[in-house]
Amino acid sequence: MPSGEAGQTSPPAGAPFAITKADGTFTMWEKAFTDGPVTIVAKAPGGEIKAAQALRVDPVNWKSTGLRFQRNIAEATIALDPEAPPPPPRDVVVDVLRPVPAGYEKTGVIPTGASVVIAIRLTNADLETVKVAGVSQTVETVPAGSALKYDRVVRYPAEGAPALAPGSYKVEVVARPTGGGIAIPETTYFTVLAAGGASGPILGPPAVIASSTLPKDAATDVPVNVFPQVVFSEPVKDVPAHVHLIDDTRAEAATVLLALDPATGRVVDLGAAAASAPGITSLTIQPVQGLKYGVKYTLRIDAEVVDEDEPPQSMAAPYESSFTTIALSSLTGAGGSTWTSPGIATVGDRAYLVEIQSGGRAGVLHSFDTTNAAFPDLVASANLPGGGRAVDLSAALDGGVEGATVLGEAGRVVAVATHTGNGIARPPNVLVFDTSKDKDGRIDFLGAASLTSSAVQGYVDRLFLRTPFLYVATFRKGVQVVDLARVKASLADVGGVNSPGFWSMLRSLNLDLKVGDYVVSGFSQPTIVGTGTDALGSSAEFALIVASPLTGQVLFKGAPAFGEGNRLTSGQAVALANVAGRDLGVIVGKGDLMVGGVQLRAQDVLATVDLTDDVANPVPRGIVALRAPATDVAVHGDHAFVGGASGTMQIVNLADPAQPFWAGTGQGVGSRLSMSDGGVLFSTARTVFGGPSNLREVSAIAVDPAA
Repeated sequence: MPSGEAGQTSPPAGAPFAITKADGTFTMWEKAFTDGPVTIVAKAPGGEIKAAQALRVDPVNWKSTGLRFQRNIAEATIALDPEAPPPPPRDVVVDVLRPVPAGYEKTGVIPTGASVVIAIRLTNADLETVKVAGVSQTVETVPAGSALKYDRVVRYPAEGAPALAPGSYKVEVVARPTGGGIAIPETTYFTVLAAGGASGPILGPPAVIASSTLPKDAATDVPVNVFPQVVFSEPVKDVPAHVHLIDDTRAEAATVLLALDPATGRVVDLGAAAASAPGITSLTIQPVQGLKYGVKYTLRIDAEVVDEDEPPQSMAAPYESSFTTIALSSLTGAGGSTWTSPGIATVGDRAYLVEIQSGGRAGVLHSFDTTNAAFPDLVASANLPGGGRAVDLSAALDGGVEGATVLGEAGRVVAVATHTGNGIARPPNVLVFDTSKDKDGRIDFLGAASLTSSAVQGYVDRLFLRTPFLYVATFRKGVQVVDLARVKASLADVGGVNSPGFWSMLRSLNLDLKVGDYVVSGFSQPTIVGTGTDALGSSAEFALIVASPLTGQVLFKGAPAFGEGNRLTSGQAVALANVAGRDLGVIVGKGDLMVGGVQLRAQDVLATVDLTDDVANPVPRGIVALRAPATDVAVHGDHAFVGGASGTMQIVNLADPAQPFWAGTGQGVGSRLSMSDGGVLFSTARTVFGGPSNLREVSAIAVDPAA
C-alpha cells in the first residue's frame, strides 16, 4: 500500500495482496505504483504482523526473471520471528514381500498359488485401514526384535483362503498423522502370473491349455486393466512374434509379454530377452496402454510357437479365444427430466444445477447431495435474483485462508452467469452464492457483479471458479477476472485483478478456460489456459491461449501443430490434468489431420499439450480423431471423457500423451461434464432454453472401477 501513517499495520480495503511461496518469496501487483515508498504488511500463519518499506529498484536487475516486462519494481525484505520447529516427518512405506528360503524379498510379481506379505513402515503416523482388491484385511503388529524391519504386516491371502488367481491386485493403505491430521493414502500393486504346464518336454506338439486361459473364452464385462493369461502344455519358445491381442477393428494392442523362468522362478520380459529367453510354460500379456471400453478382443497364438524337442515341434494349429471389456453405463439409469440446466458443477459430495424457468426469464439454483451417486438427492434451492437467462455455473471449495477466501471461513461457493433472456436486454452478470449450509435447506446469496455495461458488449461462454477469483470467458470482452471477495463486500461491483476487459481479443469466441498453477519464466503462478474459435473468420490463432491474470499478458496464442498436416484449429472445451507425471492441457474441438497422405480439414479432434516446463511455451504432444463433435471434456487418471449432444460419451486413452487413442464409448452422458475426485462423472443435458430432456437432471457414471 502507499506509505500511510507511521505504525500502520492493516492494509486499506482493496489493497493488493500475495501469499508467499515455500521459499518465502512473493510477487505483488499494483498497477498504480510508479515510484516512492510503499508499505508492505506481512502476516504470519501464527498471527504475527510486521511492516517494511519497499523501495524502487532498477528493472535491469530483473531482466532474466518473470518480471522482465515490468518497468516499475519495488523490493522489500521482511524478517519474521523464527517459527516453532516443524513437526517430525510423517511417512508411510508400503512394500510387497514374497517369502523365500532366506526370509523375504521385495517383489511386484508372484506365481499363482504363492502368497505375499504386505509390509508397512510408519513414521509418526497411525495405521487406519489396509485393503487388497477392495477388501479390508486383518493387520498384524510386527513383534519387537523381528527380522522384518516393519511395523505392521498383512498376510495375503489369509490362511485357509483360496489361492490367488492370475491378475493385478491393488493394495490401498490409509494412515493418519499421530495426533490427527489429513489422511495419508498409499497405493501399490502386485501381479500374479499364471502357473505353467509340464516343466519339461512331453510327447507330441505343444498346445495351449484352453481351460487355464484368462479371461475365459467369450467372457464379458472384463476390466480394461486386465492382463490376459495363457498356459502351455510344456515349455515353449519363439513366443513374442506370435502372440497377438486384436480389437474389433483388427488393430493390434501393444503389449509386454511376461513369464516365469521355470528353472529360477524369476520374471522374464520375453520381448527384452529375445532369443535368450528360456522356454516358458505360462504367459502374462500386459497391454502397454490399457484396453478400450466395451470392445471385443481376440487373443491369438500363432502355430509357429515351438517346444524344446529335438527337432522342435510347432503347435498343431493356431489358438484363439475372445473376450469383451466392460462398457461404462449410467449409475442413475434411464429416464428423463422436466427441466434442464445450462451446466453442472460439483464440489465434494455436492452437484449444482440451474433450472431454467419461464422461457429464460427466471432460474433456480439447485443443490444435490451425491453421496449415493446413483440417487442424487435435492437438498436445497434458491431463486436467481435479478432475472435473466442462466448460461453457465461453476463451484469451488473455499478453504477460509486469509487472502484467498470469499466466505472468510471454510465452505462452498457457487457462481452463476446470467444474460439476456426472452427478449429482455440485460448485460451479463455473475451471481455468487454460499451453499455451505445447504444440508439445512439454505443457500445464501452473496452478491453480483456486472461483466459489461450493456447487452451488446458481449456474452458469457464459460466460468471457472478458484477462490477468491472467478475467471470468465466472455465473447467481445475476452477473459475477465472478478474478485469475489469484493463482490461479497459491496453486493454490486465491477471488479477485476487489472481491469474488466484486461484481455481484449474482440474477434475471438472464447469457449472454455481453466486455471492452474504453472511455471512462467521460473515463477509458479496462477495461469489461464483457454481455447476458442475465430467468431468472425477462419483464423486458428485462438485454438490455444495462455495468459497471466497477474500481469494481463497473453503468454501464448496459436494453433498447436502435431507433425506435418496435423494441427488444432479451434477449441470447444479444455481440461487440465496430470498424466504420467506431466501437466497436460487436453482440448477438444476441430483440427486438420493427415490420414493416409490425404489432408482432412475441420475434423473433430482431441489434442494434448504439455504445460509442465514452461506454460508460456506449451509443447504439442498428440492429436486423435473423435467420432462425433465434442461439447465438453473431463479427465480422470489416464483417460479423457468427452461429452457430446447425442447422450453418448467418447473415451480417449491418454496413457501416452503423445499417442492418445480412441478407447470406446459410454451411454447416458450429458453435454456438460463435471468429474468428482472419486472417479464419478456427473453430467447434464446442457441448454439455456429450458424444457424437458431425455436424460435425468443429474446423470452419473462411474469411470473409475473403484468408485
